[in-house]
Amino acid sequence: MFKNQTKHIYGFTLVELLVTIAIVGLLSSVFIITIRNSSRTALKMTTEQLIADMKYIRNLATSRVKYDFDGQMQYPPGGYGICFNCGVVVPSDQYIVYADNGQTAGYQKPEDEIIRTISFEDNFEFNDKNDESVWFYFAFLTESDVESNMILSDDSKYELEIIDGDISYQAAVILGEESHDGYVWSNMSVAYAPHKEWSPTGLGSNGNTNGGAILDSIH
Repeated sequence: MFKNQTKHIYGFTLVELLVTIAIVGLLSSVFIITIRNSSRTALKMTTEQLIADMKYIRNLATSRVKYDFDGQMQYPPGGYGICFNCGVVVPSDQYIVYADNGQTAGYQKPEDEIIRTISFEDNFEFNDKNDESVWFYFAFLTESDVESNMILSDDSKYELEIIDGDISYQAAVILGEESHDGYVWSNMSVAYAPHKEWSPTGLGSNGNTNGGAILDSIH
């Protein structure tokens, strides 16, 4: 005699389904936050590298360090500088630190000498905050005398921005402020903010417009 056996098929209850969705959502949000924090950390490290190189060339100029131009040791007539987006010489994700032989302002090949090239794996853009020039440079001739094709802001500051295209976040860097007598005081400062929300006055008196915050000040 055969018995009619019924198989029981079990599914998720509504409560179990909601708990599962909540767990998946939580794990996804943690992953996204981790990625964003990692990208912002990379942006901060890039900015700190730039500030360190700016201090480096300022120190070279202040100390009047001589450079070897084809066997001739001399202080570079055009000082020590950094060139951004220098055409085919340097892609947009790199910049160069150079010694300027002084024949023409800014980095010029082959008379000027590259000290080192700094490259980044992340999707960064370096821009003159007050101009749309494709390439630009900033060089120290002495501690307070600079040569640059960057445009001064309305309050006489040289401002550079580093944009991370992957997370729409940016760093705004003040490289120096020009005094009424033409000297540039390089009290560098950095602020971070979402790129789309950044205001042209984001580095005002308190440096805290639209979420921007001064995180570092270097003398």
